[in-house]
Amino acid sequence: MPEKNTETARMSSSGRGLRLAVAVLILIVALLFLSARIGISYSSSLLESRQHQQARGWLDSVACFWPKSARWHYLSARTHRRMREFDQFEADLRIAQKKGWDREAIQWERLVAQAQQGRFRELTGRWDEMFQRAGSDGPEIGQAFVTQALGTFQMADAARGLQAWKRDFPDDPTAYLFAGQIEEAYLNWAQAEEEYRTGLEYNPGHPELSLGLARCLIRLRELNEAIELLEEIHTDAPASEYYELLAQACFDQGDFDRAEELCARGLSKYPSSLMLRKLRVSLLLEKSELDQSLVLLSVLAAEFPADVEIRYQLGRTLQRLGRKEEAQPHLEFAEAGSEQMGRLNHLHDELTKDPDNPDLLFEVAMIYYNYKSRQEGIVWLKNLLQRFPHYQPALEVLHGQ
Repeated sequence: MPEKNTETARMSSSGRGLRLAVAVLILIVALLFLSARIGISYSSSLLESRQHQQARGWLDSVACFWPKSARWHYLSARTHRRMREFDQFEADLRIAQKKGWDREAIQWERLVAQAQQGRFRELTGRWDEMFQRAGSDGPEIGQAFVTQALGTFQMADAARGLQAWKRDFPDDPTAYLFAGQIEEAYLNWAQAEEEYRTGLEYNPGHPELSLGLARCLIRLRELNEAIELLEEIHTDAPASEYYELLAQACFDQGDFDRAEELCARGLSKYPSSLMLRKLRVSLLLEKSELDQSLVLLSVLAAEFPADVEIRYQLGRTLQRLGRKEEAQPHLEFAEAGSEQMGRLNHLHDELTKDPDNPDLLFEVAMIYYNYKSRQEGIVWLKNLLQRFPHYQPALEVLHGQ
């Protein structure tokens, strides 16, 4: 009898242990489920407040311990789209659609992605709807609309779009970058400076806004402030522009030794930087090292035959070396180029009045092509052909490439 009681007690204890294990397992699963829901909801709220990197981090964390749901793939797709990672966006969106996510939400994501990718023809007649539904996608839609308006020289529309963008999302740095770059394109340095300063009030230390402001300060000859600003941001400065601007500011200030040091350091990291290569020539000319300057300028002129500044420097160097006949074609090209480039502001004004005139667009494109940069000219020609696909003069130029 005692043995039977012992066996019964053992079985009872074993049963309790099993029930406890099952209860613990259920609790763990419930906690994981709850954590996944909280994590996904928090990711959604981070997306709405436009904290994209943080949203990405939370979604990745959830994926480590819980199966990816339709909502997870949808939010992941939105995050990738906001971060302009369109291949990952499309992959996640397809899975969200297969798993039954809301069809209208899927269509909206694809529509905004088209806008972000510059597929403007597919958006004809849909801008009003997009602005009404924009929500936290406002900056992406605003940027797309302004880009489209600028590309078709609808300057009043672009200005209204920028104004609404800055009003609704005053802390979005891209709005001020766009506004500043537009003013720079028209050589309105003081207005561009104001846009960059306003952007920096909302985004202190933002490297691209700081670089934009530095460009304007150099043009406005506020060299001390430009140098001070650049020295503050150098650890965050993208690519070669930190070296380009700081070396240029030091050169313009007459600090040739520091400019040379920065130029050499920049070229060691970014040997293809055109601005640094030009500055290196200017430093050599400052020391009257004409033969070495001529070698570098000849290479640059062969590489960038449409660059007026390079051709002028080459002509002047040949002239100083007594090779006047060789200098003449380069100086004549530079004079013609300066005259044509001086016409651009007038032509841009004409285009704002008559944005659907392909002849005006072609004239601007060819000035860029012939006297500034072949690459920039080709961009203009391709933009023209997007709007006027059968415009023969542009087709002939591109065919000859």
